[in-house]
Amino acid sequence: MPCSAARASGSSLRLSEECQARFPDGMDDVTSALRWIKANIHEYGGDANGIFAIGQSAGGGHLAMALFSGRLQQQNAMPKGVMLQSAALLYDLSQEQRRTSMIAYYATHDLDRILAQSALGLFNELVTAETMMPALFVTVAEFDFQECLQGNQKFVRAFSKRMKYLPTYQVLPGHNHVSYCLSIGLQGDEVGPRIVEWVRDSLCTE
Repeated sequence: MPCSAARASGSSLRLSEECQARFPDGMDDVTSALRWIKANIHEYGGDANGIFAIGQSAGGGHLAMALFSGRLQQQNAMPKGVMLQSAALLYDLSQEQRRTSMIAYYATHDLDRILAQSALGLFNELVTAETMMPALFVTVAEFDFQECLQGNQKFVRAFSKRMKYLPTYQVLPGHNHVSYCLSIGLQGDEVGPRIVEWVRDSLCTE
C-alpha cells in the first residue's frame, strides 16, 4: 500500500512503517487529534472538559510522551483523564530488535539520547511536582513481557516519588499484552467496567 495519511478526528495521522515516521511524530499526532477533539466535540454534543484518552502499547507510549513533554497542556489538548494500557514507557535497548527499531525511529545511534526521549525519560526530565496532570490510570497484564512490566513499574515509582501520590494502577490477572484490550465489550469483560468506573470517579473529582 502506498504511503498515505490516515484521517482520524480531522487530524492527519502518519502510518509509521509506510511513511517512515520519526520522533516526535507519534506524540505530535496524538496532540493534534486531542486538540481537534477538544475544539470540536461540542458540535457533536460532547463536553470538552470530559474527554478521556486511552493508549495501548506503543500508542500508550505516544500518549504518555505527549503528556509528559507538555505538548497537551501547551496546545490546549489536555484531556480530563489518561489511561495507559501496557504502555511503552521505557525501552530495553539490550535487545537487538528493540535497539534497531528505536535507532530508526529516533534517527540516532545515541542510546542515551533515545532513553532520555522515551516517555519515562521525558517524565524524569520535564515533569515537576507542580506540573498539571489529568486523572491517570496505568494498567499492565499479568503476562505482559518484562520490558513493559519493568518500564511501567519504574514509572509508577518515579511518579509517586515526584508527585507525592500514586496514579490508579492495576495488574490485570490472566491476561497478556493485548488480550485485555481485545476483551473489552465481549461477554465476561471485566476491563471495560473498570474503565467506566474510573471515568465516573474522575468526573466526580474536581
